[in-house]
Amino acid sequence: MIFRRSLSTFTTINPNKVVFHQPLNHSSLILISTPSQLKRVIQRVSDEQSKSNKLNQILVACVDTICGSRNAISELWTNKFSIINHETIGDRNERLTPKKDALSVNPVKFDKSWKNNTLHTLFDINIGGFNPKIRLANTLFANGEESTCFYVGNSSIDWFNLSSVKVIIDENIKISEKSYKNRLTEIPFELNNPNGEYKITSYEGNLIKSINNQSTSGYLIDNAKVMDGKKDLYFKLYDANTSIEPWNEELYKLVVGGLGWGEKQAFLAVDPDALNGDVGYRNVKLFYYDTQRGVPTIPESGIVVECSEKEEGFNEASGETVEMEGVFGMGSEEGFEVNGVWHRANGEQIVAE
Repeated sequence: MIFRRSLSTFTTINPNKVVFHQPLNHSSLILISTPSQLKRVIQRVSDEQSKSNKLNQILVACVDTICGSRNAISELWTNKFSIINHETIGDRNERLTPKKDALSVNPVKFDKSWKNNTLHTLFDINIGGFNPKIRLANTLFANGEESTCFYVGNSSIDWFNLSSVKVIIDENIKISEKSYKNRLTEIPFELNNPNGEYKITSYEGNLIKSINNQSTSGYLIDNAKVMDGKKDLYFKLYDANTSIEPWNEELYKLVVGGLGWGEKQAFLAVDPDALNGDVGYRNVKLFYYDTQRGVPTIPESGIVVECSEKEEGFNEASGETVEMEGVFGMGSEEGFEVNGVWHRANGEQIVAE
């Protein structure tokens, strides 16, 4: 459990208004919001900082979900935190914009298409050695910004919109326990050999060309369980002789090209945005996203990091207000990283205490 004297957390689902639950002797706040509450949050922060007894520090980050909800705010109160790295959206955009030759006579073309730049955002927080990293939400429809993250605290970056930020909680705390859940169910590569061992025998980058010296896609084409309906499929890559904790397991979504699975596309690709390096000659298991498996429940206390469930259409935020003292949450449809491993399967959840 987190030492409550040095750290205090509070999450509100479906809040009617933004209320700060500030404990005694805590004057620094990290506030997580979903897009539906963003305007209220910004106004509340502005009002708070106009007071004579204003807070020392406030860091606001907008994410897709909090504890499974798209209408919530989450507070983490502490004595002090430190921002050790950051990048503004302006600096990010300049860095990503291709440089043009000043002497070129070619006309400048404006790209008016909508782009999702959330993959170029990052909220990186270290709490007692637990260091999750998560993408910010797209807030274009909430406040006209691609994403929203800002700091207020008598700093040169006050109120600047940050595309990335790295923050450390300056407290003597330690995360002692972690738990992991997902909504994935294993499918044997060969239904008549459920206990068989399968290993990558040919690959290039994120492309898996063969498993056990056979066409990778062939295993899927010949698998009735795979072919009986549309599924999001995942490969678990692992070393057979190495034991790791569940939250360090590597699960990568299969990316299917326009040719599908067949003779013309004998190989399969795994998500390049999640993969760190090459797939390697490792053991592999097959999983699918199982909607019949229950959504992970929210604990009574802890730090909850999640890969958000996909949003199905537009739903007006509503429902009964739920308050959870001792819980701090954040989630992204793009997943999250812990210990160098990206978790991008919808429904993945890590709880740290």
